Amino acid sequence: MESKNIKLDKKGRYCWSYEMSLFKHPWIFLLLMKVLLITIGIMFVLFFLLLCWERNFWWEGFLNLLKVCGIGIAGATVLGALGYCFYALMMGGKYCVEFHMNEDGIEHAQTGRQAKKAEKMGILTVLLAIFSKRPTQAGVGLLATRTRMYSDFADVRSITPQPKRDTIKLDAPFCHNQVYAKPEDFEWVLAYIREHCEKAKAAKDTARRGRESKV
Repeated sequence: MESKNIKLDKKGRYCWSYEMSLFKHPWIFLLLMKVLLITIGIMFVLFFLLLCWERNFWWEGFLNLLKVCGIGIAGATVLGALGYCFYALMMGGKYCVEFHMNEDGIEHAQTGRQAKKAEKMGILTVLLAIFSKRPTQAGVGLLATRTRMYSDFADVRSITPQPKRDTIKLDAPFCHNQVYAKPEDFEWVLAYIREHCEKAKAAKDTARRGRESKV
């Protein structure tokens, strides 16, 4: 591998850094909204199961529950947008990350200063959420404190390349990672990951054979 961006360290890992605009690529905001919407959805199902047995629940009670859920989604969207803007400003409008990759897996880690900032902001968000009795915001704060993620290639089930966004999504049980690489390095990084993710290759081959059998 010859690249001015990707280097081998003393541990035999391929290392590179990537800098992304938080305003042009708001994937953290989308992840934040996903967490909030899942939380609201779980709460809706729980309240539905608790209240659906009541005599006056259908239809007035059900519509009221939908109304509350709608207000919750609207409020979460506004709070999420404001929180994301605050986060982006605190990070200087950029998301700076480093990758360390070998034949076993890949680590995605925010750079030193940004990681410390993110951890402090996450802890502050959790404390404020606890005192204000907002469990969804506490979940957001816990998410913000996570500044490192490791994907074991042996566990990766699917690989989704998005070259226009310089992004490679790695999906494994309880781990959904995103790898970023500059355009000139993208194909090499993608090929290396595919070569070492046996389960993802097997799943892709099975799907391809299934399509061919239908032709």
